[in-house]
Amino acid sequence: MKHSVFEERLIKQIKEKLPQAAPGVMVQVYQNGRKVCDVAVGDTFAYYDLASLTKVIFTTQALMKAFSEGRWNIKTTVEDILPWFPHRTMLLMQLMNHTSGLTWWVPFYKDLDMNQSIDDRWLKLQAMITAMKLEKHDHAVYSDVGFLLLGMALVSIYQKPLFDIWSDMKEQFYPRLSLEFHPQNQPKYPARYYAPTEKCPWRGRVMQGEVHDENAWALGGISSHAGLFGSIDDVGWFGLFLRGQLQGISRTVIKQKNGATFCHQVFAHRQG
Repeated sequence: MKHSVFEERLIKQIKEKLPQAAPGVMVQVYQNGRKVCDVAVGDTFAYYDLASLTKVIFTTQALMKAFSEGRWNIKTTVEDILPWFPHRTMLLMQLMNHTSGLTWWVPFYKDLDMNQSIDDRWLKLQAMITAMKLEKHDHAVYSDVGFLLLGMALVSIYQKPLFDIWSDMKEQFYPRLSLEFHPQNQPKYPARYYAPTEKCPWRGRVMQGEVHDENAWALGGISSHAGLFGSIDDVGWFGLFLRGQLQGISRTVIKQKNGATFCHQVFAHRQG
């Protein structure tokens, strides 16, 4: 494959740093909607655990879709959607922009019984989140817990399981992409096609084709904060898709003004 001068320089820089960083890396760069760089160095794979990109590819997009459909607005509280939630003034948007006061992460998986059904595990998770106290901050604090709660909100809004919400959204938004959850932590393809993430002491094996995040794994591989797998082409295409929404050329239900509304809710880096 012939590379541009820019790509050759980038490959050289990556090779110099790669041994101390990772087995391999893939890079794609787009400029004005056109791909200007596509390189792979070292050991690379067809599919990767997309981890917290699940939050933006699935959960945020699903909530933007529900917003555009008039199912909630910027003044909607979490309690409006989830009547059991005790913090009555917390806004749904505060969960999305990480200003809710919920802590950043909790090892819920340690208290979930793998012998119970996945529905029962979610109910246990609900009880644990209900009992949590809020932390006072004057800035945004990234929170996995908040996005777990947003998953429960989506289930309530659409009255469907998360996987069904994803399946409907994928058909509408991402029909040609290889983005997938792995229900019951069973990969769609042989494990060798997926980049390994770690040798997990809790699960006692190298995680390859199974979601790395312990909480997502304990919930059956499908969650609102992690769990998606896909290729670098999928991620690049999503970037173009998001660009199209913000430019007003998206053909989905999400309109430009709604994309702008969500962008205006984001806190500046110095506040997060």
